[in-house]
Amino acid sequence: MRIRLPLTRRITAGALFFLSTFVFGAAALAQDRLTRSERLNDFTSSGWDFKTGTSLADLNRLGKVLRQKASTRPNPHVRGQMDESRVLFFDGLIIDAYFPAKNYSDLLLSSVTITKRKWPVKYGLRVGASRTAVTQSLGDPNEKTHSTAKYCGVSSCVIFSFQNGYISKITWDLYLD
Repeated sequence: MRIRLPLTRRITAGALFFLSTFVFGAAALAQDRLTRSERLNDFTSSGWDFKTGTSLADLNRLGKVLRQKASTRPNPHVRGQMDESRVLFFDGLIIDAYFPAKNYSDLLLSSVTITKRKWPVKYGLRVGASRTAVTQSLGDPNEKTHSTAKYCGVSSCVIFSFQNGYISKITWDLYLD
């Protein structure tokens, strides 16, 4: 035996079902956006998938340094202190490191650039991955051109360069005060 509700109760039940589906769907969408935002911040601040360490010695353990350039400059916050900026060139990897007071155990990264597939990147977005994979993983970029896509998080940005629709270079510009 089938029980039929009066028309107003069927409309109310349908409206409640629709409203609850909408609310839960919106909450799921908000959670997805939050997760995407967190993912973007993680990727823009440290999207490479290998440990750089905390010192110049740690950087040297990444592989054979092909060449390096060092320069000094005054620290903008500590009068009389000279800091060192050092760019290390590996096969397919360039790291711009900053050492306050020339303390080689106090590594701050200024930028990281990857140009070869052999260097792992989070979410599978290494050199050679498609532009579509980048968009699927990180969403729409903050800025884009035919050959680049720039994503910015809270305090740093990453720029993907593309050739024929595939990643050819990834550069992280990291906030350094």
